[in-house]
Amino acid sequence: MKYPAFLKKGDNIILTALSNGVRKNDLDRRKKYLKAIDNLEKEGFKVEMQDHCLKYRMHRSASARVRGHKFNEAYLNETSKMVFNVAGGDFEYETVPYINYSKIKNSTPKWVQGYSDTTHITFLLTTLCDVASIYSNGITEFGTDSLSESAINNLKLLKGENLVQHSFEKYEEIKNEENIFALPTYSQKVEWKTLHGEKEVEIKGRLIGGCQDVINTLVGTKYDKVKKFIYKYRKDGIVWYLETFSMTSSQFMICLNQLKQAGYFKYCKGIVFGRPLFYDNQTVKISYAKALKKVLGNLKVPIIYDADIGHVKPMITLVNGSITTFKYKEGKCEIITELR
Repeated sequence: MKYPAFLKKGDNIILTALSNGVRKNDLDRRKKYLKAIDNLEKEGFKVEMQDHCLKYRMHRSASARVRGHKFNEAYLNETSKMVFNVAGGDFEYETVPYINYSKIKNSTPKWVQGYSDTTHITFLLTTLCDVASIYSNGITEFGTDSLSESAINNLKLLKGENLVQHSFEKYEEIKNEENIFALPTYSQKVEWKTLHGEKEVEIKGRLIGGCQDVINTLVGTKYDKVKKFIYKYRKDGIVWYLETFSMTSSQFMICLNQLKQAGYFKYCKGIVFGRPLFYDNQTVKISYAKALKKVLGNLKVPIIYDADIGHVKPMITLVNGSITTFKYKEGKCEIITELR
């Protein structure tokens, strides 16, 4: 596994938009982007935003070809140390054929960060190129008057200062409509859960995962090299993390079964699921936990759910490709990242 160098003061971060852009009339989002750049520069970084980040047409920042080429330019730029995808969306899959994986694989590794639709690049960078990548906050999380705990932890990990993280105290963001730069506040108590009711569980292995809505679209394509990846790291054991943006209960079970039948969970030491943002169980009335048990109950590996991963903020920072340990105890979890 190839790991990028930790960030230090003076390093160059390039912001790109592999999926969505910003509407001209969405002034709040534009202001958040600029505030985030200002905050990152106050941290000592040089930040460059590619021009298409502030463009928008049909839920895209630019054509697929342009978005892919812009990412290649950012990643292969000799001065850049990190490529930050500003937002998710729906159409990043269009850029996949335009990413130059062969050049990336043979170049100096760079940190690439994002979540949700960004899974198209973070997941493939790790499984195709053997390059570690970051599943964590979008750029707006850094566009506040002072940085949130999630953003601070994110930056610390990127600097190599915070390879041990802990589950948060609260989740479910309450938005401040009067001040877009206000720190997020949360209303619900965090409680990670185990599928089989264990009070204490430890899962350790080579980490891979992302947004399940995206990963399922890659199964069986020419970009699907997961079996090769998990076989290479079988001695470490594989730890999966998955979270969904929007699925009905039936879709969730079908898609999870697809990953299972595709052999993705071979050599698996355990799976950690983030809280889903939109989970609709009205058609098939089955809870998220029961749906997990229905599909994965016979895997005989520890399964954790309701973790601080993905769309329901705040979110921990995960490194695809790293050796990661989840130490769960009575609703709380310690997450240890080892870059080896």
